[in-house]
Amino acid sequence: MPERTQGRPPSPIALPGSYWDMMMQANRLVGDGQLEEAVTLLERLIERLRRVPEHRRRPNTELGELFIRALWTLAQVQARRGEWGVTQALFDQVQTLAPERRLEWLKDLLLARIGAGDVAPGVQELHALAVANPNEASLWTALGWVVLTYHISEYADETAERLWELSQNTDDAHDRWSLQTMRLILLMGLRLWDKAVQAWQQSPHITDDLTETLLQVLLIERQLDLAQQMLDENRLPPIETTYHSAVLAYLREDVATARRLWRRVVMSRVGEDQPQSLATSAKIGMAHCWLGEPEAAVELLTDPKLSPLPNAAVFRTLGLAMAMLGEVEIAAEYFQMALALEDQASMSPMSARVMSLWAVKELVQDEAIEAALLPYLATS
Repeated sequence: MPERTQGRPPSPIALPGSYWDMMMQANRLVGDGQLEEAVTLLERLIERLRRVPEHRRRPNTELGELFIRALWTLAQVQARRGEWGVTQALFDQVQTLAPERRLEWLKDLLLARIGAGDVAPGVQELHALAVANPNEASLWTALGWVVLTYHISEYADETAERLWELSQNTDDAHDRWSLQTMRLILLMGLRLWDKAVQAWQQSPHITDDLTETLLQVLLIERQLDLAQQMLDENRLPPIETTYHSAVLAYLREDVATARRLWRRVVMSRVGEDQPQSLATSAKIGMAHCWLGEPEAAVELLTDPKLSPLPNAAVFRTLGLAMAMLGEVEIAAEYFQMALALEDQASMSPMSARVMSLWAVKELVQDEAIEAALLPYLATS
């Protein structure tokens, strides 16, 4: 979860050539991957700040905060470059200046070390640090992301259990949601499907988007009984529950039930004076496609009355419908726009892409069209 920064001075406006301007330039260089140039600039900034009288750069003053930030940014850059001796020396300096933030510094140092490729020892130290500080949620959240990113299954159960315990011991609703969400994402990423569904069942405030992602993944993985458990709880809006129930029936080769449920989705369209949400409209459009009615899906999703806001689910549905109509170039454009939106929003498009690929295979059944669309639907 985000680090709290209450009590720290805000960053002043950076005038050209000022200390803060140098810091901003260094951050841009780091962001661009120009690490050597960033090191040179940060070292110059730190040297200039050392010449400032010490009473003017005490912690919790503007220059004091800048001095700490510059030292720590340099430490992180040096960690990325594998300069561990220099990194440790810089870490010793910053924790002397701000000992109350030692855990924050150490966590970030270990994450930088892991990110630089020193994974096994870095993860071991991060795990040890979390175990030594069992109530420090930021450490367990960081460990969760590392376990997920590097698929370190040996720490998965312990991390998931601790995230759950921490979520039960906080009075902050956002922190509780954040910890439970991290736990679910961790279990999903490690393909621990039974435990993921259990975590979802224990966490009633998981968003509809994440709920649908888990449901889609279960369908993709043919974990049909677990998918049914989720649908039985009716936590998604009714139209989405009915739509996914139809997909589940289709996967169980009960085509008659699937078509009946998709028809129910289509018949749920409200009157012109009650516009549907984009997500709901996309599901209705998909139901039209599964019923062999791509023209109806296009008519629905290009209606001027529909919200003009771009929506990835709408674009994917239009892409499928156009592919069914043989309009390959237009279909590719829609799938490409969906990917661009998901990338812009830092969303993982994997489950949506896999579901789109499966739908194209099932409904288009044209190898040439499938091959043309594969760059926008492939999962690797």
